[in-house]
Amino acid sequence: MNTNNNAIVIGYLPEKPAIQKTKNGKSYIEFEIPARDNYKQPDGTYPTDWVHIRAFGNNAEYVAKCNKGDLIAVGGAIKVDRWKGDNNRTHERVYVRCEQITRLAKSTRQVDESTSFDTGNVVADITNDDLPF
Repeated sequence: MNTNNNAIVIGYLPEKPAIQKTKNGKSYIEFEIPARDNYKQPDGTYPTDWVHIRAFGNNAEYVAKCNKGDLIAVGGAIKVDRWKGDNNRTHERVYVRCEQITRLAKSTRQVDESTSFDTGNVVADITNDDLPF
């Protein structure tokens, strides 16, 4: 990874990502990972931001094999798309361009009535105190 522009996002996939192909036949996936804050709001809920991720090539193929509820870690670079919209208004979208990805734990949720996943000996209860950064 680039040493000047690094982002690491760890979270659960809210849905199974769908792989797509560019005009040149290159695989890519776009998905979001929820990032919950550690403080409670007065109504008892936790604020959540959604981090947009883009993966290409082998990383996209890897993500396509993951399922809803899998815990994944994405490492990459922060990028910004800028474009002009209606009334010549400039828009921006910040995302992480995936350079590394690892599935930390499989989902234990039922995908359908006949399929489920087992986390085995993987501990999925990760708190901020467990992370080295």
